[in-house]
Amino acid sequence: MSISYFASGNRFGLDTHRQALPQFLRILDIEYGSAAGNEIKRNIAKISESHFSLNKPPAAQVQALMKIESELIEKYPELYGSPPEISQKRLYFALHVARDHHNRRRYRRKQTEHQRKSRQQASVPYETKKKVAHRRTTQQVALPSAELAAGQKPAQTSVVAFIDLTSMDDSDVDSREGSPELGCQPASDIKAGIQPKAFKNIKTENGDSVGKQDRFIRKFLNSYDPPMGKYLEAFRDVPESYLRPLAKWGSMSKRRKDLIKEIVQKAGKPVSDLDVAFLDNHVCAYFGEGLEERSSL
Repeated sequence: MSISYFASGNRFGLDTHRQALPQFLRILDIEYGSAAGNEIKRNIAKISESHFSLNKPPAAQVQALMKIESELIEKYPELYGSPPEISQKRLYFALHVARDHHNRRRYRRKQTEHQRKSRQQASVPYETKKKVAHRRTTQQVALPSAELAAGQKPAQTSVVAFIDLTSMDDSDVDSREGSPELGCQPASDIKAGIQPKAFKNIKTENGDSVGKQDRFIRKFLNSYDPPMGKYLEAFRDVPESYLRPLAKWGSMSKRRKDLIKEIVQKAGKPVSDLDVAFLDNHVCAYFGEGLEERSSL
């Protein structure tokens, strides 16, 4: 007997979204879970395992399906023998039971392989994991220096766990606003009590990130006239790579002011609109954007 009918579509009412075995047993009028039902299940599973290769899905093993069909007819003629109108329907369901069993075996093997790989990864020494994690980090722009004062792009020296955003321009802000890649969020998107993701954790290889960050913020705030050192605590955790792109928001001055105000207020500091304007102006001037663009807004 050929299995050509098997590939000609669902002609016997099989619900392909459910297991084939319970449906097959209903056709045979056998209770699922009974001794007779379990025996049929074991017989089909044994034949399935003897012909199917675990390296391929059932649909790619037509010869195996034909052998399973022939063995079912040979060993259990009372179920799969004549008359054809009954035996073909039973064979159709039995072959689907065999396919289901094979698919479950393949799935269990994948699970076992995944668990084995997970255990191997868990056994990797801590230092090796640390080196792998280090290779995946990105670069942050160095602290303000004489190079920056001369209009040159500072060297990238400090390895940190967040993204360098200094190459953004206005089109980047407009088209990718608030996306995870930016590392910063517009003020309108920052919910109360939530710190912007870009400066939650600042970590460097040599462990002195806190001192460098403190010196950078002090230099940034005190270089303005009048000095803005009173907002040191508010800006203490805001890295340069977060402030620098804000200077490029030329077409989004109000959004920048709102974000600066949000940063200060989250630190519990009262801030006047005049101070916000000073800080906004200083962000642009300090990071080399100049005041010409600001005066036109």
